[in-house]
Amino acid sequence: QCNARCQECATCKRWFVVPEDDGNGMRCYLRTANAGYLPLPGAKLGLDKMCEKKDELFFKRENMERRCQGDLMYETGIVDAKECEVLCGHDKGCHVFQFHDARKICIAGQSFDCTGEAGWAGGIKQLTAKEEMKLMCDNFDRASDLQKSGK
Repeated sequence: QCNARCQECATCKRWFVVPEDDGNGMRCYLRTANAGYLPLPGAKLGLDKMCEKKDELFFKRENMERRCQGDLMYETGIVDAKECEVLCGHDKGCHVFQFHDARKICIAGQSFDCTGEAGWAGGIKQLTAKEEMKLMCDNFDRASDLQKSGK
């Protein structure tokens, strides 16, 4: 039912359902591609529209065998390595994903401390050439504004 609602909505790219507090059902949340992942207890995530998207994702995969740690790394509830990668690739707030194949656990978020337990695989998101160019242009514009203001 939640997937059908997402398919009908042009801006919906993923959805998740969360058990209601009263235990009598599930609440559906529709999310855009730019909306961050909300870690909620018992959430089940649907990535149907994201998985259809053919954008190429770029990840640096070296040195990812140890679990990344920190307050901004979340278990997603996803049990498939490719879906874990897709979630991070299309989530603006996600910089790193990891998947533990034996345990079927996906974690995603932001971390530079990947020194935890062994047995993980994943990647750190790399910018596309278009994203790098936009970032450089934005930085140039900010520098120009600062120079004009005398700061």
